[in-house]
Amino acid sequence: MGAFRAWCARNRLALALVAAGWLVRLALILLGGQFCWPDEWRYYRGVELLSRLTHGEFAEPLRQNIAMGGHVGFVFTSMIPAALQGVLGAVTGLRADQTLWLPAAFFALFSAAIPALVHAIALRAGATRREAATALLFTALSTALLHYSRHLLPYDLSMFLWLLALWIGMRPEPPARISCACGLLGGAAFVIYNGHWLAVGVCLAAHVLWRPGSVAAAVRRAAAAFAGLLAPLLLLVLLGWLVGGSFLGSLREHSGALVGGRYEEGATVTWKYLWYNEGPLLAVWLAGAAMALRVPRARVWVGMAFGIYAAHVLFSLGLEKFVVFGRLVRQMIPFLCLAAAAGWTRVLPDRPRPPRGALAALVFIAVVNWAPIFAQRFPDDVQREAEAMVGRGNVQVMTTIVGAPGRDEPDLLRPARYVVVNTCLLKPVNGEIPLPAGRTLLEAEHPQQKPWHWFDGMWPHERVVLRKPEHHMRLIDTQPERSETP
Repeated sequence: MGAFRAWCARNRLALALVAAGWLVRLALILLGGQFCWPDEWRYYRGVELLSRLTHGEFAEPLRQNIAMGGHVGFVFTSMIPAALQGVLGAVTGLRADQTLWLPAAFFALFSAAIPALVHAIALRAGATRREAATALLFTALSTALLHYSRHLLPYDLSMFLWLLALWIGMRPEPPARISCACGLLGGAAFVIYNGHWLAVGVCLAAHVLWRPGSVAAAVRRAAAAFAGLLAPLLLLVLLGWLVGGSFLGSLREHSGALVGGRYEEGATVTWKYLWYNEGPLLAVWLAGAAMALRVPRARVWVGMAFGIYAAHVLFSLGLEKFVVFGRLVRQMIPFLCLAAAAGWTRVLPDRPRPPRGALAALVFIAVVNWAPIFAQRFPDDVQREAEAMVGRGNVQVMTTIVGAPGRDEPDLLRPARYVVVNTCLLKPVNGEIPLPAGRTLLEAEHPQQKPWHWFDGMWPHERVVLRKPEHHMRLIDTQPERSETP
């Protein structure tokens, strides 16, 4: 017990920021937004899988989910919060849509723990406590690592696992079981979110090459880590074979189905995405990373961050194998924060307390960056508010985007007085439809109009169109003169 208290005392700053980060994310979750994005439906696949397994069905639900290909591990992981949600519903009588905060809060725990893992990695790599605390702060203030945490998505869970693999893998003179565990965590991170394969790769490479002592030791590490990496993949391949599905075939089909964006943007998307998310904080990171080149120990972080960037440029702009999405850029952030912390602590005077002015400036930047995330309205929210204002059966749904799914067939005999506009996913953008004439009673910016979502599968012409305020979500009274009639 005494050792645990001593550990808590040493790491009280990291633990406090984990708790604060989770509470911030919980506040965001309670504001809603779950199931705004199509990828969130995988959580309900986990709910359905759990239900069917508990009712004695095995082969068919397993085959269906393995045949899904992409991010299969997230479906299986989702059964844990799905079970908790089921217990809560049984005890309280609440419907599933009333307890969505529970699975979101479950996944947000991993998101909130990412800064603490960055702190632990810095210490294990030989950083001072001051440098580790700076890396902790930089990561905790990141906007790109915050805004997905209200949704039921696999990105942060995967990141947590490959950072945990890196922390375990940087243990001095690790035995074979540690190398195998490092690979196992990397494999789990990959099957939960396939898009993080580059981060998994650089973390395992860092494990193999981190002070191995000899070539033979590095080879032994690589062999054990590779065995661990293959274990989750082989398990899914074997499971697929037993139930009549093909995990590898489905994975290939999924990777070939990702579209949106241009290969030519591969070199610029990274910096646009990070700037729209982080603003001046990005300049702080890059300046610190440049200064970190003078710290031999910290060059590994610069190499890992820019190695991921170089691979993105190669596979998009060079080989035209995939388009770089914003959510893939997030892989660089922990390494940029580690490098920036090393650079800034090298040049700033060593003081017992951080400079108050610099700390206040960083927090101010974060608050400005986070404010639009907390103010964001979502299509379901606007739809519910519109129906509460004018009555559920009194609205027609339409969109101003040709190709978007949200449009009712108009009733020519009884045209609707009230029209709700753009409470749907605004994609694909094949053209524009004029807004109906009338008075706007309610208006909010659509989530896809936020710049941090412009680089997740959106074509350049779609970004240009969606910047226009005409495509906001709205409730329009098409016959305002009736309200003015005495």
